[in-house]
Amino acid sequence: MVRVNAAGVLAKFSDIRAPFEESEMRQIWEAWIAESDPAVRSCLAKALKFQVNNERKLDKLIEVTERASWVTRDLIAEHLLINVFGDSQEQRRTLALAVIGAACRNRLDERTVEILAGIIVGSSGGTKQAGRLIEDAQAVQKVDEYDIRPLRVEIGGSVALRPVTQQLENRLLDPLDALAHNCHS
Repeated sequence: MVRVNAAGVLAKFSDIRAPFEESEMRQIWEAWIAESDPAVRSCLAKALKFQVNNERKLDKLIEVTERASWVTRDLIAEHLLINVFGDSQEQRRTLALAVIGAACRNRLDERTVEILAGIIVGSSGGTKQAGRLIEDAQAVQKVDEYDIRPLRVEIGGSVALRPVTQQLENRLLDPLDALAHNCHS
């Protein structure tokens, strides 16, 4: 595991309210993930919270997550991530929808999909709510089913998996119906 000096990373920035460069945002995320001290992690979260472009924040988080193979779902605890994006119900919904969009924009490995699914479930309040958000995101963002399927499977639950199971049923039942029709003819 790479050890990042979080205090050193924070000390480099004279104004955490100013927009970060891409490399700076990556450094902050790396420090936030690696840091175990809650007080330091809180300072890093505050620095990230001032960055208003949530899409950019998520893209950098995904980049760091993909590059750091030691990062797990537990390290990106959704309750800690809420400190970065906000705690109101609307902010949590916005976060979950943004994560879904980010996941669909990027071709991700299984570990990263698992991490993002954890964020979606945690920020939305459970698998049923996460499934509904996936439905909303697919309708609003015009996300292709193929792109969103890995998230559906990782999130699980009847709402998230309904389109997958319906597709399987159709693929199985159509040939069986044709066979039954031919047998009765």
